[in-house]
Order: sequence, then C-alpha cells, then structure tokens
Amino acid sequence: MYHRILKRPRSDYDTTPEAFLDEMRTLYRSGYRPITAADLASGEVDLPAGTSPVVLTFDDSSREQLWYTKRGRISPRSAIGMLLAFSKTHPGFAPVATMYVNRSPFGFSDPSDVLGDLYERGFELGNHTADHLDLSDLAPAKAEAQLRAGARVITRVVPGLEVRTVALPYGRRPKRHSLAWRGRGYSHEGVFLVGSEPAPSPYSSSFDPHGIPRIRTGAGAYGARFWLRVIGEDPARRFVSDGDPAVVSFPKRLVGLVRKGLDVTLNPY
Repeated sequence: MYHRILKRPRSDYDTTPEAFLDEMRTLYRSGYRPITAADLASGEVDLPAGTSPVVLTFDDSSREQLWYTKRGRISPRSAIGMLLAFSKTHPGFAPVATMYVNRSPFGFSDPSDVLGDLYERGFELGNHTADHLDLSDLAPAKAEAQLRAGARVITRVVPGLEVRTVALPYGRRPKRHSLAWRGRGYSHEGVFLVGSEPAPSPYSSSFDPHGIPRIRTGAGAYGARFWLRVIGEDPARRFVSDGDPAVVSFPKRLVGLVRKGLDVTLNPY
C-alpha cells in the first residue's frame, strides 16, 4: 500500500524513492510478480509456476505518483516512472499496479489523458471515492454518493469500464457496510482496507472480498519488510502459483480450508 513517494517523507504513509526501489528489488529476488487488485479479488492468478502474486496499490492519486516531462512522457522520477523503468530491467516483473484515484487525479483538473494513458498501459483504475472523506462519518446516502462519484471519475474517461475494486479512505466502512461493494451506479468485486497484514489466498475460506487487508510499505512495525521476513521464514504461509490459472493445487491436508463454489479445478496432492 503506497501513498506519496518523497525524498523527505512527511508521514508514516510516505516512503522515499530509494526505499520504493529497494522493495521492488526485494520482491523480485524473492519471486513475487505483480497482479492487479481485481485479479486478487476474483482469484485470477495467472503467473508462472513457482512465483507468488503481489498487488501494488497506490492511494490518493498524488502528484508524486505520476507526472509528465515537458515532452509528454511519464517522468522517470515519479513512482510510476520508476516502476516502468524497473520492469524493463527485470524480466517477468510486469509494470502492473492498481491506482486508487480521487477527484482531480495526480493534480490534473482534466484527468482524461492521464487516466487514459494508465488504462492503456494495463494499470487498474480503482475507486477511492471522489473526495477522500471518512465514509463512516457520513449518512448512508452521502457515502453512496461519494462512492458513485469516485467511480464516475474513472468511467467518464473510460466509458463502459467496470470499476472492479475500491480502497476505503482511512480503511473505514460506511455505516451501511454493504454500500462499500454495491450501490447505485457502482459494484465492486473487492473492498480493500488500510494496512494490516497479508491477504489470505483468494481460494481460502478465510478470504473475504469485502474486507481485504493490505501491507503498509516500509520497515516499521508490521510493514512490508516485516511481513516479507515472516513469510520468508515460514514458506507455508506463502501462495505459490502452479502455473495454471484454471487449477488450484494444495496439500490434501488443507482441503477443508478451500473456499466453496470456486470456478476452478481443485488439485489436492
């Protein structure tokens, strides 16, 4: 879960360009490969055998995440520019992320060109509400209006696009929880919270698509480095792809922990 990428972080949610690239290198060396938040929510994990999925999310659509040079190219000093450059020198590490945008994303009053560019490059455009308000403080109708307007920020640029996931501002659910995933003018397959712990496998009975946890970046308590170390020391916690997105392979002893009603072939071994 990324926010601003700054040389001098101003909050616990910020990280430096050096730390961002260091996390990308660690993920790559450890066998992680990016997928979108929508892929995780729907269980569409299509990765080479032996690799593990990681979802890179960027909240708030701040200017530090993406800006353009005078020649109209994505700046290599922006977070997305760094990710694009990293992918070119690290085979198999697709430049894929989910951008949770608000009104006037990345400081552009007209988001048409920037959101269209991200969409064409394969980035997921996710709902983060129009104005980043705490939905738990709002009347249900106003919370629904914020979510609907957040989806419209995207669909005005890409008509007909299904906005499949939402990241709740501050991780707070609306008073009527169901509005987080469905309301007038929007329907989300996945609802993402604010940093906590790694998400369960989307094929696990413990996976809740309406409350998916995320890992905060950085080396602080329960940050990315902490969890990568924990998972590295206990490989049984880690999801590893079998290379076939239509098949889910798992030890027979875990058969009771598999979600019911999955549209995939189960391969207990």
